[in-house]
Amino acid sequence: MPSPKPISRTPPGGNLDRYARFAEPYGTYGVFETGDGAVCRHRPSGWFTSLLAGFETIDTRRTTVTTMNGNTSAGLQILARKPATHHQTPTR
Repeated sequence: MPSPKPISRTPPGGNLDRYARFAEPYGTYGVFETGDGAVCRHRPSGWFTSLLAGFETIDTRRTTVTTMNGNTSAGLQILARKPATHHQTPTR
């Protein structure tokens, strides 16, 4: 059984090159197009912290995922919930 590929933040072909090439057309760094026309966006893990700032984080897990082109990459799973709100019954 072959050993798994190591996790690579810059797989062959280089995300960094793709990010630079598509930064101007999309107005932001981290966006790229695939050969079949999909537009994708990779985000740094800290971005999710700000995105979910109003939620309660229940669990976070780092994992290895297989990309669309068969490479391995670092994945992040976050289980979060909206905080409970306490509603008061209106008084009459």
